[in-house]
Amino acid sequence: GNIQTLSAADLDRYDADAWLLSPPCQPYTRQGLQKGSSDARAFSFLKILELIPQISRPPLILFVENVVGFEISDTHTKMLEILSENHFVTQEFILSPLQFGVPYSRPRYFCLVYEFLCAKRKPLSFQNPQFNNELLWAPGPFLGSDGCM
Repeated sequence: GNIQTLSAADLDRYDADAWLLSPPCQPYTRQGLQKGSSDARAFSFLKILELIPQISRPPLILFVENVVGFEISDTHTKMLEILSENHFVTQEFILSPLQFGVPYSRPRYFCLVYEFLCAKRKPLSFQNPQFNNELLWAPGPFLGSDGCM
């Protein structure tokens, strides 16, 4: 079905602890129209974000992946606003597969998100909370090292 028809009750029924979100990249690519949230292909992602305050059991963890360019979009700004208002903490990265020894050089945007205030569950935290709510261009904090391979 169409993601835009989902309700908060539908998401609650999944009872998922983790969500992997990879919205269409066309609204954010450097060579595209860069229409951001006004591009119809962004509507489903925005719909999911807008349901977060309405669900009774939000996920503990979210993973968001997209192209470089997403991090400067109005959709990204809206995502961070909704997540912050709903007690989620983020760590964002622009990473290239080359940084992990994979022979492919196109960098990608990644956002790791956890629920900071879990009313019924133990709160989670990142290993290096000093990088919370920052956009990083190296995997060091993610790997727990200086990022050198």
